[in-house]
Amino acid sequence: MVAALVLIGSAPDEATVICAYILFGLAVGALDVGVSTRAAAIERAYGRSVFGSFCMAWSVGGVVAALLTAGAARLEWSVAAGLNAQAGIVLLLALCMRSQALPSSAPEPSDTLTQPPPGRRLWIRLIPFGLVLLVVYVVESTVSAWSAVYLRQTLAASLTVAPLAYAAYQAGTVVGRAATDRLVHKCGAVSVIRAAALVVACALAGMAAAPSWPFAVLAAGAVGLGASVLAPLSLASAARLRPAASEVVLARLNLFNYVGVVIGGAVSRLLGSTGQFRLAYAAPAALALLLLATARHFTQPPHGTQPMAARRACSGRGSAPS
Repeated sequence: MVAALVLIGSAPDEATVICAYILFGLAVGALDVGVSTRAAAIERAYGRSVFGSFCMAWSVGGVVAALLTAGAARLEWSVAAGLNAQAGIVLLLALCMRSQALPSSAPEPSDTLTQPPPGRRLWIRLIPFGLVLLVVYVVESTVSAWSAVYLRQTLAASLTVAPLAYAAYQAGTVVGRAATDRLVHKCGAVSVIRAAALVVACALAGMAAAPSWPFAVLAAGAVGLGASVLAPLSLASAARLRPAASEVVLARLNLFNYVGVVIGGAVSRLLGSTGQFRLAYAAPAALALLLLATARHFTQPPHGTQPMAARRACSGRGSAPS
């Protein structure tokens, strides 16, 4: 990622830029799987939902990156200088990264010996979670690409006000992910997924029918609030399909979110280019309702002796490196 950021900023020609973006995509894909696999290991070790907190950190990082980019523009830095600064931050993180000990979370022998190797059936079992991710990233692409234009052209908002819809969406995402783990512990994953899908569908319908920009901004915040819950719980439940091979499962599942990004970008561009912004939000609202059928496939983190294992780890006994 560091090399890709530097190359993007200093590329002398178009071919180099394309290669740098390919390298950046490879790095992001690997990090997606690596971080999610680590989250799955922590969740197994502690026996409680943690994916919401992991994804909340991702959302906060996006806000920080936007602020850094805005600050670089304010200081009139060149694009290359801004990217080099971000590459320096990533390099510092990479150099400071260390492996931490987790409570012993080795699965029972039967868990690893009786599980068949991941094959075609795994793809079938991933479909419900993949559909959720696909819809989430269709929604994400639509809101990020056209919310400002929608407020400006359809709802007659000023240039200052137009970006507020996406800001509200991001704020809703951070708040929703901060509450995800507590909600799962209190209400269960199935109930949380159903409630989140309904919130997303209703909020998108609200954006499509918004009579004025303040209503659309509030609706965008509600979209972020609901959509933020769906991706973390999809990753968590998918990782439990094959605990001994969670990296394979999550690598396959991540393909769905990239498909969602591509589809969302293409559909929103098609509808947005014709000025049909209300339809661009009404269509994903219908898709969100379909997610209600996938809720029954979501599972809870296993509970057992993990709290005792955590106490042993804190006291320096019984921990095993992960």
